[in-house]
Amino acid sequence: MNRELQLAFSNDVEPLVRRRIDYAFRVFCAVYGFTPSTDGPTLKYAGGYRLRPQSSPAPAPSWFGSFPCFHGLGKNGRPDWLAEIFEWLSAAHEFSIEKVDSVGRIPYVETLHGRYGLDPLVPYAAIAMHELDEEIGGTGPLSPWPGACVFATTHDLDFLPASLLSVAHRFVKDLGLALFLRSPLSIKRDTARRLLEREREHGIRSSWYVIARRGHRRDATYRLRDRKVCELLAQVAEVGVHGSYTSLETKGRLAGEYRTLDEAGYSAVGGRQHWLRYRNTESLMEEVCLAGGRYDCTFGYATRPGFRNGACFPFPPYSFVTESAFPVLELPLMIMDVTLNGDALAICRELFSQAREFGWGGTSILWHDTTFGTEVGEIYWQIKEANDLWMPACELVETIWPRYTTAGLLP
Repeated sequence: MNRELQLAFSNDVEPLVRRRIDYAFRVFCAVYGFTPSTDGPTLKYAGGYRLRPQSSPAPAPSWFGSFPCFHGLGKNGRPDWLAEIFEWLSAAHEFSIEKVDSVGRIPYVETLHGRYGLDPLVPYAAIAMHELDEEIGGTGPLSPWPGACVFATTHDLDFLPASLLSVAHRFVKDLGLALFLRSPLSIKRDTARRLLEREREHGIRSSWYVIARRGHRRDATYRLRDRKVCELLAQVAEVGVHGSYTSLETKGRLAGEYRTLDEAGYSAVGGRQHWLRYRNTESLMEEVCLAGGRYDCTFGYATRPGFRNGACFPFPPYSFVTESAFPVLELPLMIMDVTLNGDALAICRELFSQAREFGWGGTSILWHDTTFGTEVGEIYWQIKEANDLWMPACELVETIWPRYTTAGLLP
């Protein structure tokens, strides 16, 4: 990152707007390989971001071609790209939603995509960055991995046949999964181990997220100290926390699950919430920070694939309490196996294509061990291209973190 760029505000831009736009600018710098400075080429910001109460949803967008603009068009007839970047990355709209689904999540129909009929396969925040880059000279995003696009390969450990009870419990879940995926029912016997063996054959290293505490019927039935769990986790590249179903219901409970994993001999630095269960960015990130996590892979939709925050790149989420970035990297969940319907392979290829076109990657993909043996499970082995790098999330974070430090957003 040896290219410099500075942001200059006009005098009438109020302080709160400056903080939010400055955040969007610094994320742009980190993704595109600029160093924010006071001595480089200047990007002038005259305003365009529309402040609104946190309880107010985003207004219906105006359109700039096929791009939805939630902050209108300027006098020049063009969008305020930094304002649009902030709108998507901050998930500001979601704080206004009071409805929850049966799991306690924000319903898809209430989100920006659902309410305004937007395509979740389109990375709107990344497109806004691309357009901003074009306006200042069009240098393109500078990848930490020249010539490659990188993705965090992750698995949520749902099942290991540690007991007859766990096998019976898994059979019931498999029956529902087979009906949902319209696949034949197959009795799962240690699919996690077979998956790991096949990944070795393909040269794939991945992150495995495990549930450290069973406090709800929707949590997995295995225990960290089960012999088969220990044998499996001894072979994986990274072990992370799969925050239990109720992990966010009590302050510090997720931190306790991180400690439990640590006491079992696994030093976790990140993970993903079980069932993608979280109420909003603030509630989740506060607990991840309290737990000492460095990254999270939860931001995605539980009912369909796509870019929930419009991002095909990693970013530190924004706190509306401190009006600054959380000291955590989010690796947005781009694809989850159980959300794939219709032409699943074509959908996956489209998502990867978008990530390659508008950036250098940094998102996460999730295949549960229990889907292997189904048609959707087999897609996992078909979507990696020659110039793609698949790696554990912790290694991706280790490489990217310094960029956001240089950009002034991470410690």
